[in-house]
Amino acid sequence: MKKIIFTITFGLFAMICANAQVLSPEVIASSGGDFQGTGTSLSWTLGEPVTETFEGSNAILTQGFHQGIYTVVNVFENPSANLSVTLYPNPVVDILNIDINNPEEVLNFTLSDLNGRMLFSQKSNESKMQINLKDYASSNYLLVIWNSKGDVVKTYKILKSDNF
Repeated sequence: MKKIIFTITFGLFAMICANAQVLSPEVIASSGGDFQGTGTSLSWTLGEPVTETFEGSNAILTQGFHQGIYTVVNVFENPSANLSVTLYPNPVVDILNIDINNPEEVLNFTLSDLNGRMLFSQKSNESKMQINLKDYASSNYLLVIWNSKGDVVKTYKILKSDNF
């Protein structure tokens, strides 16, 4: 009976200790830091003077603690559209401002994730507009502007980040 109780106690203790393990990126370096400013951030680690990047047909393998973010998204712009749009700030933390010079018609604005799921849609003919992205996760999004005929006028890649 003592052997069973000891085995159960040891097993529970081992499970509790195993559950406390965390797999997170860690590095032991002589120096490093994180800096954040308006619209930008910088993370650095001293001790990795040389890193290598290998590219294959289906994968990119990078070496080192800090990994670069590289996203390729095709952004469409209709050359026949006479529309000047300014988006700011991008990357955005909460409010995305959209300025349109002389909107000639009602435009439809749709925000979707990179999987194509529509998250926001609004029609407007105003020269200034805001989209609140505070409740969205940090990720890349696509803002598509459609004209009243249903044609895509412009597409923009929006980076939502909580770190700025």
